Amino acid sequence: MTKAIEHNTAGCFLRPAQPEDEQFLFQLFAESQEHLAAFRWNAELYRSLIEMQYRGRQQSYSAEFPRAVDAILCIQDEERSATPVGRMLVDCAPEIWRIVDIAVLGAYRGKGLGSWALRLCQRQSEAAGAKLALAVRPENRARRLYERLGFRVTRLDALNVEMESAAASPRTADFLSEAGMAPAKRTLISKADQSGAIKIEVFQLHFPAKSVGPGSATQP
Repeated sequence: MTKAIEHNTAGCFLRPAQPEDEQFLFQLFAESQEHLAAFRWNAELYRSLIEMQYRGRQQSYSAEFPRAVDAILCIQDEERSATPVGRMLVDCAPEIWRIVDIAVLGAYRGKGLGSWALRLCQRQSEAAGAKLALAVRPENRARRLYERLGFRVTRLDALNVEMESAAASPRTADFLSEAGMAPAKRTLISKADQSGAIKIEVFQLHFPAKSVGPGSATQP
């Protein structure tokens, strides 16, 4: 997850999230909390509410998707300086991959970065022979982007629209694997208990050094 892939004039790539990304992830989350805008007049209260919701979401993700792959979307300028601009959290099970969270900073939306990351995830899930799923709020404009990228609605209610991108046929998956695009099953997490280390095997996203053209929209 460290190989840069050219995207217009800047390198665009995903890398594993690190502890030092916490401040960036908080900023990214805070940008999306428009429903709390009425509290911005009170900076202390506003930050307290954002922090409470951020911690709650992190705990929820950890409990529900403990093996999810957390990646930071970065762009690299001509001076080879990498800037984090977004995040993609993907739970990679053998039969279905779920995009738990995908977001891009407001200043970098409209540049095709979100589309690039989604297409890459689609190709990797197809190579694994797995479906790719996500959920979006009914009023979220990102739904149109997902539909353009081939996602179809599987369930709809007042709170969420569940969508899926179908798995590739075995023949397509074999072709992508031969092209070096298949994800590897590797040890991503090690935990220790009284009897020693426990290794947890999960499917890891693998990003080849191939060019991918930009999409027409980005922010989910």
